[in-house]
Amino acid sequence: MKKIYIYIYGLLAANTAILPTSLCSCNNSQEKIIPKKYLDIKHNQLLGFIDGNTPSSLSSYNVLYVPSYVTSIANNAFDGVIQENSHIKLKFEKNSHCSLIGECAFRNCGGLTSVELPTCLTDLQNSCFENCMNVEHITGGFFWTK
Repeated sequence: MKKIYIYIYGLLAANTAILPTSLCSCNNSQEKIIPKKYLDIKHNQLLGFIDGNTPSSLSSYNVLYVPSYVTSIANNAFDGVIQENSHIKLKFEKNSHCSLIGECAFRNCGGLTSVELPTCLTDLQNSCFENCMNVEHITGGFFWTK
């Protein structure tokens, strides 16, 4: 019998459940997506919000979609930006090319409630989801057997 190992370094909060993507119940009709015009993307790297400013209406959205052409999320990209009153789900567009989430990329984002990782992800750096205490579900990501 093979054992399945899940590599999620610096990712889990105490109350986090890891679920297969197929068990995620997502109702797309209720998604209010943060517009891409607020995202600072250079050379296919997501750097955070433009000029480091959180959209004033962030609490009226509930999903942050990482565009499919983004290949990495920069260190400290959203560090402390998604506040507890935001209730944001992090998702990656279909056919994502994101292989790296940088160090402290979503650290101290108390408003992050769930994370759907792309299967092409190969590198989660230190503390990328540190102190995201309201994350209840993590789905997707990469798995390997040993």
